[in-house]
Amino acid sequence: MAFYLVAFGLALHVLLWGAGLAALVVPRPWRRFWPVFCAPAGLGLQSAVVWAGAYSGLAGTDVYGRWSELVPVALLAWAVRRGAVAGVAWRRLGGLGLVTAGCLALLVHPLAHASRYLTTASLGSCDAADYAAGARVLQEFSRGDRSGFLGLTEVVQVASVDNFFDFWLRLNHFTPSALIALNGAVAGLQGYQIIGLLTAVLLALSLPLVYWLARTVLRCPAGGSLWLAAIYGLAPATWYAVAQVAIGQLLAAQAIALLTWAGICLWRRFSWRRAAALAPLLFLAYWLVLGSYNFIVLVCLVPAAAYA
Repeated sequence: MAFYLVAFGLALHVLLWGAGLAALVVPRPWRRFWPVFCAPAGLGLQSAVVWAGAYSGLAGTDVYGRWSELVPVALLAWAVRRGAVAGVAWRRLGGLGLVTAGCLALLVHPLAHASRYLTTASLGSCDAADYAAGARVLQEFSRGDRSGFLGLTEVVQVASVDNFFDFWLRLNHFTPSALIALNGAVAGLQGYQIIGLLTAVLLALSLPLVYWLARTVLRCPAGGSLWLAAIYGLAPATWYAVAQVAIGQLLAAQAIALLTWAGICLWRRFSWRRAAALAPLLFLAYWLVLGSYNFIVLVCLVPAAAYA
């Protein structure tokens, strides 16, 4: 039962972090559907808070993690004050919520069946260990800390950074480790306890964007869009990504969905005003890519370019 409680708690935590930001940045023509964008908004905001905390010299998310909950609360209050959260098409999104929850429950079942205690299993990948190491650094240390192994050049000599902390700040695993560090600090859990569950949450929370692409780009009916979202959530390839703990790739998938939708919107009807309205979502998408899977900064434009 603990696996399910923690997994759904993580999902709700990400959605709450993104609610205010999504309601504020989604352009007005699509404002009724801002809950679809809560997941990437929440993930991007959590990553940005850890990035700011690290560069400000704070001593890890164990110190400021729970205080950082004031950030999404303030954004949500601002969105409510501006009336941005009103008029949501809940009836149209209810079925999507059920499909997302069902997918998450199925993803969590193998871990819950295999162990009585919160843990992570990885199939043929070292990423889980990498993310755990980065999460512990971001959770327990400040950027200026050079005590112990953090100051040994023979440990950190990787030809790109000169200390262990900056290895996580500046290279490819930052956002996955940042998300684990922040959510672990808030929940009072260690990285190894939530890494696998967070991976499952990332796949489940990508289903709203798949549904949105099907509705707006392919112009499928609501029922067909739900089927496409369910197929994505149950496909062997995406389940293999969860089994490999491919957090960076699953984050990049959400970013690619955002970039594809925004690019097609601009291609169909371009104006500088519309480009300015979509700019926050475009920035959010690239923030996720640069912090999680920066090898595909240009490749992520391929779907939109192919459509054009």
